[in-house]
Amino acid sequence: MRAAEAPVTRWPLALAIVAAAGCSLEPFTLRFGGGAADAGPGAADAAADAGPRPDAAPPCVPVGPDDQCDEIDNDCNGIVDDAFDKQTDGNNCGVCGHRCASPGAIEQCVGGTCQFVECQPGFADLDPAAPGCEYLCPVFPPAPEDCNG
Repeated sequence: MRAAEAPVTRWPLALAIVAAAGCSLEPFTLRFGGGAADAGPGAADAAADAGPRPDAAPPCVPVGPDDQCDEIDNDCNGIVDDAFDKQTDGNNCGVCGHRCASPGAIEQCVGGTCQFVECQPGFADLDPAAPGCEYLCPVFPPAPEDCNG
C-alpha cells in the first residue's frame, strides 16, 4: 500500500467507529443539487439557519471617524474610542468626560486617575484633604510672602 492511499482507506474505518459510538453523521453529510439543505428532523432549513441570531448584536454601521469620546466604536474598527488614551488624557481620564481639573491646581492623568502636580501660580493648598488649591493668594502686599514668592 502506498502512503497516498492510506488516508482514503482510513475514512471508512473512522466513519464506522463514529457510527458505532452512536454519533449521528447526518450534520456532516454534504448535499449537492438544487434543493435546500435539510438541517435534520425538527430543525429549520439551511436558509432559515443562515439568518442572524436573534440575540446577536446589530451590525456596526460607521458614523464617521472616532473623534469623540463616547464609549462607542464610531468607526467600526473593533476598538472603542481608539482616538483617546483614557490612561493619560486629562480631559477623559479613566472614562470619557472625566476631566482632571481641581480648583487652582495643575493635574495630570496617570494610569486613568487624576494626579495632583502643583498649585497654579497665585494659589495655595491650605486643606490637603480637599482636592485642589483652594486659596487664592492676595496680590497685595507687594512684598514677597509665602503665597506669591
